[in-house]
Amino acid sequence: MKSKKVILVIVEGMSDKTVLSGLLPKMFGDYVFRFKIIHGDLLTQSSVTRNQILLHVNKQLSYAMSEYKYRADDIKEVVQLVDLDAVYIDPTGIEERENISRVYYAKDRMYVKDYTQILRRNTQKTLNLGRLMESSYLKRGNTRIPYSILYMSINLDHVISNDANVSSNYDKARLSYAFVESFRHHEADFAQFAKERLLEGA
Repeated sequence: MKSKKVILVIVEGMSDKTVLSGLLPKMFGDYVFRFKIIHGDLLTQSSVTRNQILLHVNKQLSYAMSEYKYRADDIKEVVQLVDLDAVYIDPTGIEERENISRVYYAKDRMYVKDYTQILRRNTQKTLNLGRLMESSYLKRGNTRIPYSILYMSINLDHVISNDANVSSNYDKARLSYAFVESFRHHEADFAQFAKERLLEGA
């Protein structure tokens, strides 16, 4: 019997893995899903430029292949999931407020501690997103592994609870597990949800 092909999913945090690992294997039983958690936003790290972003994604692929003991031909596809974090918002929709410690997302505005820093972040992330969206494969030796990038808008919490401002790890974990439970034995409903919100934006 031929082994199942692997889909490697690169995610930013544990909550992303919780939601997707709890549902995707039941929807796509012909594949094995493996996850590489970056523990942060690769696209906004200070040293990661548009010219270097693919190199950094390839590093994550290498780490995952080493961890799971896979060869390039074991992997059917690499999917990277990112938060958009409202980086495409018009700068006029960004307001600076001294009394906040983190970005706060409203319906059509962002409230930030440092306006200039957020503009730099948004510019860097949009450039890196643009480069990744141009890429259809990652290369390991002579093997081309299909690659795609998908997004959450604004972030996972926004998608699954309609609240983009969940701050504590406890609350993020609680919402993630509750979301998975809500679709347990209703995977077709999750597929429709994903089509409407997860893949096209909340």
